[in-house]
Amino acid sequence: MKRLIALAMISFACSAQAADFGLADWGDTRDEVLAAAGEPLEELELGENHFMVYVDEYAGHPAQRWYWLEPDGETLAAGVISAAEPTLETFHDWEAALSAQYGEATADDEFATNDEAVRERAASADRATQEKDVRNGLYRFRRAWETDTTLASLVAGGAAGELTVDAVLSSAELGAPLFETGGAAPLEEEAP
Repeated sequence: MKRLIALAMISFACSAQAADFGLADWGDTRDEVLAAAGEPLEELELGENHFMVYVDEYAGHPAQRWYWLEPDGETLAAGVISAAEPTLETFHDWEAALSAQYGEATADDEFATNDEAVRERAASADRATQEKDVRNGLYRFRRAWETDTTLASLVAGGAAGELTVDAVLSSAELGAPLFETGGAAPLEEEAP
């Protein structure tokens, strides 16, 4: 009886584990993604890239989820979660969800800017001021995670008053060059 209970608990634990991305695992075929996630809102071919786009939610916020299949169109290698109504609250809620799945962030660029005066203002500002500054492109927030199987990056950035919050995830083994930097340019390449 104890053995049966132990096997049931192991089975439950395995089924409760989160998928690598959305409802699918890295390396899944297009048909396996469809079986797990259902019919997408649309499928897009952008150059050699094949995307399956779903309207979804992530950590309580509406989002689009983009499953990216390798150029052969048959292997899930990466994905993007893009906030439909981005705020810094969205960023922080998504950060908590990604940390719950992947552990503590391995990179933390709280105020990614090369301008020390902007860094000082950002550090002392309230969240509303921070969000306004991010919307206007003065700085961005970025977190990154790296596990044996997944590379993930979460960025809140903006320009011209528009805020974006995007999570970019890729298979550590299959990840495409498009996603190797986690969707964010290295700091030394950014304008102050």
